[in-house]
Amino acid sequence: KLQVCFVLVSGVNIYFLVMLQPFSYNAAEKFNHKFMIQSIIAPDDPRPAMEQLWKDAPLSKLMDSRLFCLLRLPDELHVEPSRDLVFEGPFVRPVTSIVKLTNPSSQFVCFKISASSPDHFFATPSTGVMYPHENLEVSVVFHPDDFDFTAKNRERMLIQSAVSAEEADPKKDQTTLIKEGKVTDYYLKCVFKNTGIVERIEASKQQTASSKPVHDTGATQTDIEKLMAEISALRQENAALK
Repeated sequence: KLQVCFVLVSGVNIYFLVMLQPFSYNAAEKFNHKFMIQSIIAPDDPRPAMEQLWKDAPLSKLMDSRLFCLLRLPDELHVEPSRDLVFEGPFVRPVTSIVKLTNPSSQFVCFKISASSPDHFFATPSTGVMYPHENLEVSVVFHPDDFDFTAKNRERMLIQSAVSAEEADPKKDQTTLIKEGKVTDYYLKCVFKNTGIVERIEASKQQTASSKPVHDTGATQTDIEKLMAEISALRQENAALK
């Protein structure tokens, strides 16, 4: 377990290298390795008492950051984003997020994309063959109808890929390669951001507050009920996303 401690002076950048020692690579554990970076506001000259400073620091003063190590073999597809696939709301209509695939190898690579909730996530294209050094954009559309946002943390996208043999026709043997070949699995976590929901609630509140009495504006009771129902629906959507 590696631990490095140093003082970062205001206005100064520090770069450091992390070397990976050879070990038995397991593709299923490629996302299990990470670094923890902790920081704390230090006194004017903390160097003489650096070790004691960390021991005495209250947890409320510590700032934590995590770096997830991505282990990738030379022939594996490059996937962007590397970890989280973000969908930005408000979720009143289908929302699209883009995944970029890059084939860094000199061979044909077959791929297949599937979702943990196939009724709500659709990838286009969902299967295909990538030529050597080819780049490809995949559109992932999220359909929010009847989606259980309380289970949002379980949603994943699975990207499977397999390198085609030189003598094989990757277009004809695509299904066989994914089923029987040396398949690499890559997972993206679906993240939902309720962008705009709070603003819409506040705008609806202001609209209600600035509205004059019904007999002055000519508005009907039905109009007011619709507005209040919209505010209530937005609040429920916001609560479900938290």
